[in-house]
Amino acid sequence: MKFRSKLTIMSCLLVLFYHASSFSQSSSQDDKFQAEGLTEPVVPKDGEAAVKVSFPHTDYYMLFDPPQVAAYFTPEGIGFSNEWAETQSPEDDGGDYGEVGFDKNAVMWIERQSSARKVVRFRGTLVDGDGTIAHTEVESGSPYGAGDWSDEWFYIYPDGVSVRVVKIYTGKAKDAVAFWGKPGYSAFWGVRGTIFETQETFIHGWAPGLQPPEIIETEALTLIGMDGQYKRISYKPYPPDKDLFDPANIQMVNLKSKYHPFTIVPENNVEIKPYYGPMEDHENIDKTIFITWPRRAHFEGRYTVGLSHVIKWDWHEKTDNTLAKVYLLGMTDKPTEQQRVDKLIKLARNWQYAPKLVLKGHGYVSEGYDVTQRAYVLNCKSAGEPSALEFKLQASKESPVVNPCFVVKGWGDAGVKLKIDGHPICSGKNFRFGYERERAGGPDLVVWIDLDSTKAVKMSLLPTVRN
Repeated sequence: MKFRSKLTIMSCLLVLFYHASSFSQSSSQDDKFQAEGLTEPVVPKDGEAAVKVSFPHTDYYMLFDPPQVAAYFTPEGIGFSNEWAETQSPEDDGGDYGEVGFDKNAVMWIERQSSARKVVRFRGTLVDGDGTIAHTEVESGSPYGAGDWSDEWFYIYPDGVSVRVVKIYTGKAKDAVAFWGKPGYSAFWGVRGTIFETQETFIHGWAPGLQPPEIIETEALTLIGMDGQYKRISYKPYPPDKDLFDPANIQMVNLKSKYHPFTIVPENNVEIKPYYGPMEDHENIDKTIFITWPRRAHFEGRYTVGLSHVIKWDWHEKTDNTLAKVYLLGMTDKPTEQQRVDKLIKLARNWQYAPKLVLKGHGYVSEGYDVTQRAYVLNCKSAGEPSALEFKLQASKESPVVNPCFVVKGWGDAGVKLKIDGHPICSGKNFRFGYERERAGGPDLVVWIDLDSTKAVKMSLLPTVRN
């Protein structure tokens, strides 16, 4: 959030350009759930994006264009993203600054994909505007080189929901602070330690001729708590630099579109604050309503709006030289606000309080639910020779089932049939499977199921001869 640098970064967004012909590789699936683009960590050619992901039953898509765009886009050309890894040291500690948005050599590529899910990866260095990598004076433990590096994974599913996993390698992990300032105070107040920021809510105005108030409602955010409370946040007048709604761990952006983007983090120790900056960022706010880049009152071309920070003060994982955060992202097109709120609370409950998986039989071992993948992970004891996998998901209103995914390590080359509560389910729209990672015993099986339930569900995955 070094704002002079932000202006430079956002100005670069104006020249980003997408050609459908740029994609060099596509999914072998014949439906609309496709990832097209680079499959190796290489910088794309000028004027070309790295990856595009489209979905089976909707017309929005995801676009990955390094180093500054990893976003959902509506058909009208309105983008939504949660960007990006950034650091700032206190001045008395050298004042190192960097963010991956400055790294001209950052890469995005399809790490793996199947009919069940796509995994897109994003890697780069945290550099300043001159390309100097932050914190090279301390050992970062990065496998890629000296100084601070960022790795991101996007686990993307057919329902349009993705998990964004951010991992930062840094020698400053021990004194890392998860945002600027202290919990409960304005940004920059009483900063201690080395700042690492991983989330900013950006709306990209790529719709020709439309100004910020024409693509975003004045009440731009709906903030939601897990108990069902929610509050709309108006940006006229501009909200104060503080937590906007105490119970909230779910944020929905109110676009002037049928699609409403959302960001979810695990509840507790969360603050959602409006985007702030120096006074020059607010100069045109009587016309734009929101903070924009470039700093103008009217736009003929593309621009970006900074709306908020969703701050989870706790790290998902922290070691001596790594920091990790997780976010659940997507779009909802439910027709009423109450329906959207209800859907997002159920999704958040499923993600944070996933139903317990109870195995039947002895052929498999469960590793439990992995929030970083939004998936249950199991191991086949006889790698490459799977038997029937039977289990129950102990769902309830507090721990609902919402479109579950299962990763079965060591399943091998066998096909699979699904039964739910004893009834066969045909693969296709409601049940998808694919294979990832070749290993001893063959690849892993990935299964995704279109299923919504607050009651216990029995499931069977039955091996078949693979076509």
